[in-house]
Amino acid sequence: MVIWMTISVFFFYNEKFVLPSHQEGLSISLLEAMSYSIACIVTNFGVPFDKKSVYETNDNSPQSIAHAITEIVNDTILFIN
Repeated sequence: MVIWMTISVFFFYNEKFVLPSHQEGLSISLLEAMSYSIACIVTNFGVPFDKKSVYETNDNSPQSIAHAITEIVNDTILFIN
C-alpha cells in the first residue's frame, strides 16, 4: 500500500531540509521548507539569504552535509527546531 503525502505533511514531519545543489536560481523547495521554519542546509552557490536563515556548506559532499547536520543538531541556538 502506497501512502501519498502532501507537501505540508512532508514538511510537518521533517526537521531538516538539505539542498545539495551545485547551481540553483531561486529554489521553490527551499522557500517552502523555510516557510515551515525547517532548518535548511544548502551548498554555497550564492543563495540570497543571510546566515541566520540557512546553513551553508562549502560543497555538497556527504562529509560536509553530515557536518552541517551535526552542527544543527548540537546547537540549540542556531535553529530552534
